[in-house]
Amino acid sequence: MTAAGGRQATLAPVAVDAMGGDRAPGEIVAGARQAAKELPRPVVLVGRPEAIEAVDGGAGGLEVIPAGEVIAMDEDPAQGVRRKKDSSLVRAAEAVRDGRAAAMVSAGNTGATMASALLRMGRLPGVARPAIATPIPVPGSTPTVLLDAGANAECAPAWMVQFAQMGSAFARERFGEKPLFLHEHAGELMFASELTTLVEIKPQLRELDVRAIDAFFVFAYVPGPGTIVPGGARACSSTLRSIRYCQIAS
Repeated sequence: MTAAGGRQATLAPVAVDAMGGDRAPGEIVAGARQAAKELPRPVVLVGRPEAIEAVDGGAGGLEVIPAGEVIAMDEDPAQGVRRKKDSSLVRAAEAVRDGRAAAMVSAGNTGATMASALLRMGRLPGVARPAIATPIPVPGSTPTVLLDAGANAECAPAWMVQFAQMGSAFARERFGEKPLFLHEHAGELMFASELTTLVEIKPQLRELDVRAIDAFFVFAYVPGPGTIVPGGARACSSTLRSIRYCQIAS
């Protein structure tokens, strides 16, 4: 990638918590080295330099951000982040906050990973609570993204709506899954990539489907092809539809 003026543009690296996860730091460092070779994105390790260099192959030329402490898997997430300010998780989150990395990855304490990101990076505007997104494999189709997968023990309805919005954006960008919403009535067919577009055009769609809301609180999603509004439907993946039409004389 070349920037304006012929200068070579560099991608911000992914910060990898070298001290978190099973068989860390050995397996984590080995995976980071492999990722740096196979993916078009640089990688930076975060952890104890002496422990990283002690593994087979060492850092392998990857940059190391020093961090002297480790938050164990059985530690309380919030207390661990507040007490261990020099932990690999906190330093990785600070690297993203300070622009030294584009993202952070950890196979260690999930709660502490969330807490370090929340306390060091903050939340996006309008997002009340962060969520964990888990892609669930679907044979023959793109994965289904589940939110929230454990970040919040109790959820308010407004947070669930935000989870759905964030999950939709993530699925669209990560897996190329762009939904198509339909509305059919009296021979009229309307479709849009956003349900809100149909609602804006058709005021009668602004009512909520009580059964869909019930299903959402039971299953954490509305089973397709239904939506939260009556008269609105979501097209299933790989849908092929043939529409015959006639020319309307003026």
